[in-house]
Amino acid sequence: MDLLPCVYLVEDDAAARDSLELLINRTGLAVTVCASVGEFLPAYQPGRPCCLVYDIFMQHMSCAELLAELIHHKISLPVIFLINYEDVHMMTQATSLCPVDFMIKPVQPALLLSQIQTLIAAEKARH
Repeated sequence: MDLLPCVYLVEDDAAARDSLELLINRTGLAVTVCASVGEFLPAYQPGRPCCLVYDIFMQHMSCAELLAELIHHKISLPVIFLINYEDVHMMTQATSLCPVDFMIKPVQPALLLSQIQTLIAAEKARH
């Protein structure tokens, strides 16, 4: 049985998390909401077309640290990092490890939804 596509949303700010969850739910995609990477790891379902939307400044975990954690757990999925400012070094470091995208907060809802749809379509094709 094919699993429905999903967006994993990892955001530690409750208000931002609720707002993003409502926004993503409008697309008809399933949303799994987590307040931390520790909550995300056991919730992740391999083989399911998905993407991860991650607020980079939560709990002081850098892009590289998150991506290393994903690699350690053999999790391969596209990631959208929500960032507060442009950091070229951080972007370069992260893009060398897996498919990632960066969006500066506050993110434009239509742009975020468009990128999620693009990543999910690519993941469906890959699976």
